Order: sequence, then structure tokens, then C-alpha cells
Amino acid sequence: MGRKRTKMDKKKIDKLIKEGRGQGKGKEYKPWIDIHSFSSKGIASRIPGLKTGRMHSFMSKLETSYYYILWWSDEVVDIREQYPLLDIEAAWSIAKDLNINYPLEITTKTPIVLTTDFMITVKVKNKEIELARTIKPAKELEKERVIEKLEIERAYFESQGINWGIVTEKEIPEEIVENLNWVYIAFELEKMGNLEIEDLNYFALILKERIERNSESISNLTKELDKEMKLEQGTAMYLFRHLIAKKMIPINIKEKININKPVKLLESSN
Repeated sequence: MGRKRTKMDKKKIDKLIKEGRGQGKGKEYKPWIDIHSFSSKGIASRIPGLKTGRMHSFMSKLETSYYYILWWSDEVVDIREQYPLLDIEAAWSIAKDLNINYPLEITTKTPIVLTTDFMITVKVKNKEIELARTIKPAKELEKERVIEKLEIERAYFESQGINWGIVTEKEIPEEIVENLNWVYIAFELEKMGNLEIEDLNYFALILKERIERNSESISNLTKELDKEMKLEQGTAMYLFRHLIAKKMIPINIKEKININKPVKLLESSN
């Protein structure tokens, strides 16, 4: 919501719906809009989804940061970004009841299909629950028109019995995001194309055992493993990141990872 969009009319909306935009779950979900649809105010990005098996489109750095938080959570089982409020009539009616001018496409005067940034599926006690979350910089919440649009969004999901909320940068700890961004790419060993997966898994287990029983810095441990196993420099450090991403070594993700110190494992470590 509130971003510069491509020109939209009823014909184009119908076309997008026919294409399956904003529909499906998991790998089959198609965002209503992607990074090619309009100019974002932040840093747009496309990231391969490790939980969904598809590419995710994010329109700002803040959205990308929140995605990493969702990925790390064991309760989150599906992440659908740029989720549309497809029942325009219901959204229009809500706006009317709230005495709010419904947003229109400037040139065509067509009612805009509003979107929420994330529709999240969480699994709690074997029960799946949908959560809608919109991502906004805190300063945006000082703008009256932004609040009006958010009110439409809130009431829309409330009418569907879906928990809705706003997330700002204040709820997204920078250190956690930095840690997750650093380990995310190492989740899949297939990206290390110079060695067989079986060998990489073997070296990763050796590194895990050494981390658990040694008080040396991660930098030293990984350099020693590279040298001992005649690995390309940096391979063992990648494996360290992989172990964290796969939660094979339990660490406090809230604390900045410092490779120049021994890693502090949580008490739950086996």
C-alpha cells in the first residue's frame, strides 16, 4: 500500500486474477505484484524461499529483513508476500462505513486492489493459523492518509477473522537480521559446487564436533579444518554458517556472531 504502481484498470485486474496472482499456497503462490510492477521506495529484492520453494519478491529492505525473521521461526510454515485484498466490493464498503475515500488509480479512476505485505501461516499445536502483517517505517504512521488505508486493511481482515498487525523497524532487531542474512545463503550445501554433498556433510559434522568441544575462535577452527582437509580457503567458514542456518548448532541468534571468538552454544545443545 502507498507505493507507486503501474496503471491499473478492471481489464488488467481481471487478467492478473486469471493468471492466479494473489492465489495459491506454498510453492504455487503468486504475489499480486512483484519487483517489476512498480518503483519501490526502498531496496527491492528477490530471494529464493527456503520454506516455500519459490522466489520471493520484496519491495523494501524492511520487508526483506522481516522475511528473515519469519524464515527463522519454527512456527512459520508458509509466507505469502504482496497478498491482495481481492474482494474489492467488501473493501470499498468498509471504506465507506469508515468514511474513508477508497484509493483509486490516478489515471483510470479504477479502485485499487490493496495488498498487505505478508500473509503468514503459522502452525501452533498442530493447528494452522493465518496472520496478516503490513510492514511500515515508523515515520509513515504519522501520515493521515497512510493510517486511513491501514484502517481499511485492518477492518477487511478483521471481518474475515484474520489476525492483522503492523510491523515497523522497531520490531525487527538489526543484529538478528544481520546474523540471519549472513547464514541464509549457506542453508543449502548444493551452492558449494566444488565438492560432493556427502563430503561437505562429513566436514560439517567434524566442524560441529570441534565447535562443541573446543574453546578456540571460529576463525581459527575453520582455518585449521580448511588446512587439514586441504579445502579451498573459506569452505569451513561456509560450513559454519550452514550449521547455524540448519540449527545444527544452537546459538543465541540475538547476539552478533563474532568469528574471532569461540561460539557460545545454548544449554539445549546435545
